[in-house]
Amino acid sequence: MTSGDQVLPVSEAHEAELRALPVAEPPRGLRLLADPTFRRLWLGQTISELGDGMTGLALVVLVNRLAGTMSAIALLTILTSLPQIVLGLHAGVLVDRWDRRRMMIACDVARAVLVGAIVFLQDPRQIAWIYGLAIAQAAASVFFEPARTAFLPAVVGAPALLAANSFGQTTRIVCATAGAALAGFLLSLPNGMRLVFALDALSFAVSALALSSIRVAARAAPPVDPEVEAPRSGVTAELMQGLRLLFGNRTLVGLLMIFAITLLGMGAVTVLFVPFMLRDLGASTIAIGFVRTAQTVGMLAGGALLAGPAARLTPTQVLTLGIAGIGPCLALMGLAPHWMALLPLLALIGVCSSAIQTGSVTLIQHAVPDHARGRAESTLDTLLVAVMLVAMAGAGGLGDRWGARAVFIAAGVLAVVAGFVGRAWLSPRANGALRRA
Repeated sequence: MTSGDQVLPVSEAHEAELRALPVAEPPRGLRLLADPTFRRLWLGQTISELGDGMTGLALVVLVNRLAGTMSAIALLTILTSLPQIVLGLHAGVLVDRWDRRRMMIACDVARAVLVGAIVFLQDPRQIAWIYGLAIAQAAASVFFEPARTAFLPAVVGAPALLAANSFGQTTRIVCATAGAALAGFLLSLPNGMRLVFALDALSFAVSALALSSIRVAARAAPPVDPEVEAPRSGVTAELMQGLRLLFGNRTLVGLLMIFAITLLGMGAVTVLFVPFMLRDLGASTIAIGFVRTAQTVGMLAGGALLAGPAARLTPTQVLTLGIAGIGPCLALMGLAPHWMALLPLLALIGVCSSAIQTGSVTLIQHAVPDHARGRAESTLDTLLVAVMLVAMAGAGGLGDRWGARAVFIAAGVLAVVAGFVGRAWLSPRANGALRRA
C-alpha cells in the first residue's frame, strides 16, 4: 500500500459495502419518501432550493438594475465563488468535528437573515452591501453543502444512497428551473424584487425547521486515527491536513484526476457557450432558452433513470458512463451546423451530467469513513473550483485564437480521456492490485 493509504485508508468494510451494491435491492424512486426522516430532509431542501432558484435570477437582475453594467454582474459571479476557495478546507474540518444537523440548521438560519436583509437594499448606493451579503450567503453554503453530503448516509442505508442522491439531484434541477420561472413572474409585480428575497428567506427558515425535526445521530464518528484528528491550528496546517486526506484515498485521487481533466475543457465551454450560440450559430436568446431547456429535460431523465432502472449500477459505473458520454457530445457540439442540432446533444449532456454528479457524490459517501466525509467533499470541491476558475480565465484567449468550435472539440477529447482515466483508476482490478502492493 502507498504511504498515503496509511493516513486514511478505505476500510475493508467500506469496500465490501461498495462491492455489495449491485446485488442489494435499493429503494426505487418515490419509495424513499416513505421514510419520514428522509421525507423531512427532502421537503426542507426542496422549499429552500426553490427559494434559491428565485434568488439566483433576482440577484443578477437587481445588480444589473442598480449598476447597469455587465462587469458588475461578472464581479458578482467572481465574488460569490471566492468563499469556496478561501473557506472550503476549513469548512470540511468543522463539518467532521461538529454535529452536522446543527451545522446545517445554523447555516439555514444565517442564510435566512442574510437574504432577508437584501429586502431593504434597493438603492444603487447600497450595491457594496448587496455584494457583501451575497458573499456571506455563499460562505454559509460552503459549510452547508459538505454537511448535507456527509449527513445523508446517516438518514438512508448504503444500498439507497445512489437513489437518494439521484432523487436529490433531480429535485434541485426542478427547483432551480421552477424557481427561476416563478421569479420571472414575481419580478414583474410591484415590489416583486423585495417579495422574491423575502420568500427565499422564509424558505431557509422552513428548511431549518424541517432539519430540527429530524432525530438522527448526526455527529461524525469518533476518529480511528489520532494523527488525522489531532488538534490543528493555522491555515497552512489545515490545508496540509485536507490535502493529506485527499491524496491518501485512492477514490478521491481518482475523482480529482477525472474532474480536473474534464473541467479544463468544461470551464472554457461554460464561458464560450453563449457567444458560440450567438456568433457561430446565429441563434437568438430564445433559442438559447430552448437549448437550456433540453439540457434540463436530460438531467431530469438522468435522475429518473438513476432513481429507478439504473439504481442497481455501482457508483463507479454511473460516473464513468457519464464521463464517457459527455465527451462525444461536446465534440459534436463543435461540429453543429445549426443551433437545433444542439437540442439532442444538450439533452444527452444533461443525462450524463446527472450521472456524473450522482455517481461522484455516492462514491465519496461509500469510500470515505464517516468522520472524514466533510473534509473529503470540501477539499475536493475547493481544488476543482480553482481548476474551473483557471479554465474560465483562459477561455477568452483560447476562443479568440482557436475559435469556439475548436475549443468545444478539445473539451470533448479531454472528457473522453478523463473517462478512460476513471475507468482504469477506479476499476475493482486496479484497487485490488493496490491493496496487494
